[in-house]
Parts: sequence; C-alpha cells; structure tokens
Amino acid sequence: MPESANHAGKEVDFMTPAHLFLLFCTAVLFTAALSMATISDLKARTVPNLAPLLLLAAGVLNLFATGFSVHRLISVLLGAAIGGFPLLMMALFRGSIGGGDVKLAASAGFVLGWLPSYLALMAALFAFVLYGCFIQPKKDEEKAPSLPFAPFYAVAAFGAFVLPIIPHLSFIHPPII
Repeated sequence: MPESANHAGKEVDFMTPAHLFLLFCTAVLFTAALSMATISDLKARTVPNLAPLLLLAAGVLNLFATGFSVHRLISVLLGAAIGGFPLLMMALFRGSIGGGDVKLAASAGFVLGWLPSYLALMAALFAFVLYGCFIQPKKDEEKAPSLPFAPFYAVAAFGAFVLPIIPHLSFIHPPII
C-alpha cells in the first residue's frame, strides 16, 4: 500500500481517490476472473483464456494502485512463478493438471505477490487432494473421474487476496475511543 510521507513538514497520504478506484477495479477484475474460471471449469473442465488475461490486467492495476516499485515488481513476478511453475511441472510430467489451471495460478500470482501466491497454491492443493481422496471410482470405471482444480484455487486465491484487507476495515475492528 502506498504510505504517507513527510513533505514540507506536512503528512501527505498517497492513498488518493484514484488509488482507491484502482484497488476497487483490481478487486472486481480479480473476482470476475476467478468466478469465470470456476464456473467454466465446473461446467466444461476448461479455463477460458480470458480469465488469466483479466488477472494480468488486475495485476497491472494493482501494481500502480499500491505504489509501483522494483521491490513490488519482483514480488509479483515471483508470485507468478511460484503460482505457475509447480503446476506446469505437474502438467508436463504427470498430465494431471490442465494448461488453463497453470495460466490461472500464474496470473493470479502476479496479482497476489510471492507469499500469498504460495499460500494460495498450498491451500488449493491441500483441499484438492483431500477432496480427491473421498472421490472413489465407480465399479465400471478404471480410475477416478477428473476433478476441476480452478474452483479450489479460486477460493484459496480469493482468501489470500481478501484476508490481508480485513484488519483495515473499520466496521470489523471499530476504533477505540
């Protein structure tokens, strides 16, 4: 988040209405992209290419809304790598994950940054594996049915996106007078 600075003896806050609007647009794009990916993956087992593109747009908006810096740029690029690389390896060597899921996790990592991206990926994989353990193949099937990964990742990524904001909401933690 942009912080305040001391300019000519006065405290200057960089969270202008323009920054707040960019953060709002980031949240809308992020939520829309994850919702689109979830619905599509549940219905057709595919993630549309528009979802990662919306997430990349949200990431660019987020970079400017939170104050562009080299440190933040490195964080979001690492987030994209942390989100996408493990799933890419699973897709290449095991074939157990689709390319849409890889693009979704990498582009969401670009919005989240490295640590939230890592936490979202771990939470999604944990929930996915736990859910998959309870899905047994039917007697006439040789293997368990394919499971959509995007819904698990979308919930985890949304949590990683929203949870850092909650302490800053004044209606949850009213100021002590």
